Amino acid sequence: MVHAEQYTDHRRLKNLFINKGLQFKIIMTSLVYMFLVMVVTTLAILYPDLYTMFSSQDLGAQYQAAQSFLVLAKRIVPSTVFLFIVFFSHLLVMTHRICGPLVNFTNTFKKIGDGDLSRKVVLRKGDYLKVECDAINGMIEGLSRKFQTFAEEHDRMIRTLELALGGIVDEKVRMDIESFLAELKEKSQVPASRSGNPDEADV
Repeated sequence: MVHAEQYTDHRRLKNLFINKGLQFKIIMTSLVYMFLVMVVTTLAILYPDLYTMFSSQDLGAQYQAAQSFLVLAKRIVPSTVFLFIVFFSHLLVMTHRICGPLVNFTNTFKKIGDGDLSRKVVLRKGDYLKVECDAINGMIEGLSRKFQTFAEEHDRMIRTLELALGGIVDEKVRMDIESFLAELKEKSQVPASRSGNPDEADV
């Protein structure tokens, strides 16, 4: 049986890769540039010893250069590996704090496309794109007010037409208005906007 804490830790680890495609591109591109920087820096440090080892005619100088090269290599390689691990971890967390809100944005946009304006973007502590989040939530609030106004006008038009039916003598006109009213009432049953509490963050 999996304990709750183990499940939560596994879920958090899995959620670090919330958008594998985008995160992989950012991480790999950054690591390639870092690798190039490390290679250039390492060559700049080791070049004098390498040059002495292969160009000097003095065996003593070659020996000293070789010893210096080995000492520097033993220090640089572990440091490079450590820096890569730290940098990779940092990139993973950073991209997650970007991709997490993007996934939240996408799910919110899908809800808006379905006519549901009850959902708002909720970011976690430490997430990026807070300004964009506030802008999207502001847009949703504005749309909600607009839809509310449209709904009120829609209901008022239905009531007005229903009252007007009583004074219409022409049967064809009456049938046309009744048909139009039926369409309006049918459409009004499909919620264009719903109010409610904002959803929690997806990740």
